[in-house]
Amino acid sequence: MKQKVRSLTVELIAEDVLTNLGYKVLARNYRIKIENVDVAEIDLIAEKNGEKFAVEVKAGTVSVTDIRQAYTNALILKYKPLIICRGFSDESARILAEKLDIEVIKLQDYIVFSTPEEVYNLLYSVMIDVLLQITISIYHSFEKEVDTSLLEAVIESKSLSEAAQKAGMSVKDLLNKLEKIGLAKRAEHGIKDFNFIKLQALLVKLASCLR
Repeated sequence: MKQKVRSLTVELIAEDVLTNLGYKVLARNYRIKIENVDVAEIDLIAEKNGEKFAVEVKAGTVSVTDIRQAYTNALILKYKPLIICRGFSDESARILAEKLDIEVIKLQDYIVFSTPEEVYNLLYSVMIDVLLQITISIYHSFEKEVDTSLLEAVIESKSLSEAAQKAGMSVKDLLNKLEKIGLAKRAEHGIKDFNFIKLQALLVKLASCLR
């Protein structure tokens, strides 16, 4: 499984685990800003019993570096750090998490796929989320004047930088223009991928031809 798809799946599972444990998920892929400058990103912001948590989600085990990152990010927001993972990479990571009072939820303690139906339901949920976001992009494009040259630059390219070069602008400017016509920079659960933008551009272009 590709890392980006694996991460998306684990984040969805993590949200289910938190919900079942009585947490309320307030935000996904929360950007931390200091003096209006992005300095970090937190996978999930959750709340339970009036206390807020900065949640880091890891598909595998967590290292000392991961523990430090989770602690620092939570400290900036003055939230309590929480990590969802598959365990510790070594004893030093476990000791540090305990010393810093970081709550660690191990996925295997709460998630067991016992039937194919459970796997199907999870993948079905992911598919619906992606299709819904793409459809919304097409819907919003009908409300705006679409620059087809931008869409063509994206469709004919293999990367964001190549698309920006063909459009004669910076990557940042290209993303801003695409966003203005309704194309999302990332999937609902935070996965950033050029093919996601490219698929939206292709469908919007096809929709514009049918107007």
